[in-house]
Amino acid sequence: MKKILLLLTLILIASFTIALSQTDVTNIVSKQNNYLLDSENAVVYKPAVTISYQREDYWVVAGIQDSTVTVYIPINNDTGELATGEIEKRKLIETEIVLSKIYQLKNSSYGTSWPFSHSMNSSFYDYQRVFGDMILKTVNVQTELEAITGAESLALKADNIQASFEELGEDSEVIAELIDEARLFEEKYFAQPDTNQTSDYEKYFNDYFETIDIYKSNYYSVEAAVTELKSEIASFQGDMESTQKEFFFNSLGMPVETEGLKSFFGQMDQMKTIIESVFNEGKNVEAFVGNLETRKAKNEAWKVLFAPSEKLSSITPSYQISNLEDAATLILSSENISYWKEQDSVDALQTNWTQAEMRYEKGDYAKSKNFGEKAVKNAEDILEGSFIDVETANSQELIFQIVIVLIVIFVGVFIFEKVIRKKKGKEEGYGEYEEYKPQEY
Repeated sequence: MKKILLLLTLILIASFTIALSQTDVTNIVSKQNNYLLDSENAVVYKPAVTISYQREDYWVVAGIQDSTVTVYIPINNDTGELATGEIEKRKLIETEIVLSKIYQLKNSSYGTSWPFSHSMNSSFYDYQRVFGDMILKTVNVQTELEAITGAESLALKADNIQASFEELGEDSEVIAELIDEARLFEEKYFAQPDTNQTSDYEKYFNDYFETIDIYKSNYYSVEAAVTELKSEIASFQGDMESTQKEFFFNSLGMPVETEGLKSFFGQMDQMKTIIESVFNEGKNVEAFVGNLETRKAKNEAWKVLFAPSEKLSSITPSYQISNLEDAATLILSSENISYWKEQDSVDALQTNWTQAEMRYEKGDYAKSKNFGEKAVKNAEDILEGSFIDVETANSQELIFQIVIVLIVIFVGVFIFEKVIRKKKGKEEGYGEYEEYKPQEY
């Protein structure tokens, strides 16, 4: 019973674990967060699957501008959060580069001669068969030459060629088996990529191209040896009939079925260079990691400045504030700026918000976030304080103006009366002076 309950519990937990879709993860990067620049788009490249790192699955979203990848953003498939570990980010980006670019190569014009394919596997089994057929033909040539006086050296060369054909047949089988093993690995890697398997994938390519290089060298060596033997047979001065020479010429040569190998070798040289460049790019991800850190800082600043803020929106719902930008716009508008009780906070908000915006535009995201956090505190203090009603403020201002006018009038009247009194005093003094007459003696 306990086991059944445990099983049901696990099933219930699993039912609540909903993995992200390709659309979900691009929205997380470009809409719910702000990791990208305005000129960039979020893309999940094919095969569009999650990448495993230490049993955790991640989507790796590419930010592209003009068809060029500028940043890779690894997002956890369960949490929707950005990958945090330094090694983790490097491994995920490396694997995404290898996975997406080689998948694209395989599905391009190169796919017709793709190393790890059924058709290539079948071709090398065919080469094994035709080189095997050449062994018997060369043995017959050797036997005929051994019967001709003075042709011992020619017979020895035929024997060496026979051994070389045998080696080419064996190598063809080895390559066919390697292709089949690598093909199965590649199918699984494309369907369920793991960062620990990227180096294994590279090894399959290295082994393949190394084997092909040896195979190519052996092929051209045998071809040169056959040409040399035919030339010596043609110039042989001993007892050799023309019918024998014709038999030797018809029996010796590279199989017609292998003529396509020459163009194949050229294609493989080109493909080897391309594949190596992809794996080298995957190993040199420092620029992408550095850019990712910048975008992480950008997103953190964006969240402070422009993302919805439950705290700000809940202080005074009637203001319909969604984020810090809304709060700053409302508080610092010319209609409202003078009527907030917390004027010191208003001054601080004006400074901090201006700096936060300016730093964000310049890409100085750490300082933008710092100023933004200060601006949030300023805005909270202002909104939690009081707002002076405009009509009340106008009435108070009118009363203040009336009081000023009355004071001015009062002072004016006081001064005027004082001047009048002083003037009257002077006139009375002058009259007394006129009435005074000196006495006569």
